[in-house]
Amino acid sequence: MNSLLSHTFGKSASYTVAIFCTCGLILLLLMLLPLFGLIIGFHPKLFLASLQKFVVWQAFLVSIKTTLISVLIILLFGFPLSYLLSFYNFLGKGTILTLLELPLVFPPIVGGLGLLIFFGRGSTFGIFFKNIGINVPFTPLALVFVQIFIAAPFFIFTVKSAMDQVDRECLLASASLKASLPATLLFVLIPMVFPAILSGLTASFAKALGELGASLIFAGNFPGVTQSMPLAIYIILQSNFDDAIALSMLLVVTAFLPLSLLKLTITRKK
Repeated sequence: MNSLLSHTFGKSASYTVAIFCTCGLILLLLMLLPLFGLIIGFHPKLFLASLQKFVVWQAFLVSIKTTLISVLIILLFGFPLSYLLSFYNFLGKGTILTLLELPLVFPPIVGGLGLLIFFGRGSTFGIFFKNIGINVPFTPLALVFVQIFIAAPFFIFTVKSAMDQVDRECLLASASLKASLPATLLFVLIPMVFPAILSGLTASFAKALGELGASLIFAGNFPGVTQSMPLAIYIILQSNFDDAIALSMLLVVTAFLPLSLLKLTITRKK
């Protein structure tokens, strides 16, 4: 392909590719600046000392527990929604797709404020949940709500895009063999989009893990209860810079490791 372009467009192709490579490299470097900063501030001895502190692991456990719950809910409810959005046309579908894109462009703090108002003590839903003994704001449940709001679109759009590429003839063939829709989904569709499911879940996990703004507004910052790693970093940064760096590195590794394993798995399968 490269030789074909060079042969067709001549030297202009080489100049264009060189410019594109330069632009791409500059953007990549700009995107990696935060990571470079963490690496520069990383000191192994201080990092190990910080990891021994209770507050660090307390925030880590809160983040992991709530994020895993959020990702499980996103999987259970996001897959059916992705299926409907991919295989069916219905009134309001475009509106739903637009609404699902809102968390991607919403300032997270605005989303947290909206959730706080929706579940507030004076709201209809807030009163309803309170009457049945469920408190939502400033609890781990609030943190789960926030993470779902922030991270679900990553899963839904990833899986929907994969489903859009599925050959409908495969599903029709399954139906012609008298297979039920649940059996077709389980044995035909899911294996075909399984890499996308893993990719969507991994992206949702990483996004939920790093959420800060909406959590601060709706879930609060209670150590051992709703203080996630990003919230702990925000608080610790004001008193202990080294601990904040250590927790930041732990957060980066926790989010990056599943992404790396996923890429490695997909690469090996190819």
